[in-house]
Amino acid sequence: MNLYLARRNMLIRDYKTRLVEYQRRLQKRTFGIRYFTWANRERIWKIRKEKHEKKKIMTQKSKMRELIEFSEIEGPFPLLDLPNELISNILSLLPMKDRLTARVNQRLNTVEAKSKFFVKDLLIEEVSINSVIQPVKADITHIVFFEERTYSMECFRKIGRNTYFELLTIELAGSSEFHREAYRMIKEFDIGKLTLMFRTDDMENEIMVDSFFLDVVKSCKQLIIFSMENVTAETLHQVYQKKVTGELKLGMLECYSTKKETCISFLRVIGITFRDGKFFSNREIEVYEERHEENDEGNLLGVLIFDGVANLYFEHCYDEVFDLTRSLLSMHFSNRREWPQKNRGRMVKIEVNSE
Repeated sequence: MNLYLARRNMLIRDYKTRLVEYQRRLQKRTFGIRYFTWANRERIWKIRKEKHEKKKIMTQKSKMRELIEFSEIEGPFPLLDLPNELISNILSLLPMKDRLTARVNQRLNTVEAKSKFFVKDLLIEEVSINSVIQPVKADITHIVFFEERTYSMECFRKIGRNTYFELLTIELAGSSEFHREAYRMIKEFDIGKLTLMFRTDDMENEIMVDSFFLDVVKSCKQLIIFSMENVTAETLHQVYQKKVTGELKLGMLECYSTKKETCISFLRVIGITFRDGKFFSNREIEVYEERHEENDEGNLLGVLIFDGVANLYFEHCYDEVFDLTRSLLSMHFSNRREWPQKNRGRMVKIEVNSE
């Protein structure tokens, strides 16, 4: 009997030990999910992206090994003797400038037209033929147009054909028909992050209008514009509404020059009023002031408005009073509140008054 009780007690202790271990593992797993979802998601995504990049590099290396076997053949490289799939792989490994000049016959043109290409970072700018071209980083593809020369639209069309640009920066200086058509053609490109700059006010006034703005936001996930003086509040609201309905892939919009009236009107259209230095709204919104850590009373750095759809951040100068006339608009679409990427101080929540 004593042996039976001892055996039973041992089984009970073993069961309890396993139960505690199971609960501990379950709690740890739940905490890990919570930790991944909130605190560590950016690091996890970065690790996944690095793994994806390594996998892509390994794939490219395997393609290069195939090419090395062909390179051992004496005499000229028999490119046209290769199958179309392998020719497409060769073109995808070439630098963009070499690929643009490699279309020398009909077959290569046909293969290139059916292929898909990836460019990590492309800078297109226009300078004077007598000016000094500033060097860029090694991982940036740099294409230069000269103001004194004339170009056909076909050369600009070839740049964006069948290519996905992770980063694309365009800064043209002229005001000819070529320049106008080049900017309009951007809407046909497939872009991750697009930065647009205008050298002259005339080009800005002519190109950056409502119709062009609505077209260009459809072509990219992130958009940076250095001036948006002629874009109306109604157009900004259209972009806002299309993002709500899921019609746009745009996730971020930054503008370094916007009219005060446009900002105030846009806020009013989405149900937020800024009057006498205070915010009024009947919606459930949160407003934060970003102030310098050393002084909570002065040195206002910016104001963040979160309304459940977007994080509207108005970057500001070192003044004590918020003024939309000197603010830079940044709009990040998200259903979560996000602090500014360039968080320079501490965020202080302020009161929102009812209308």
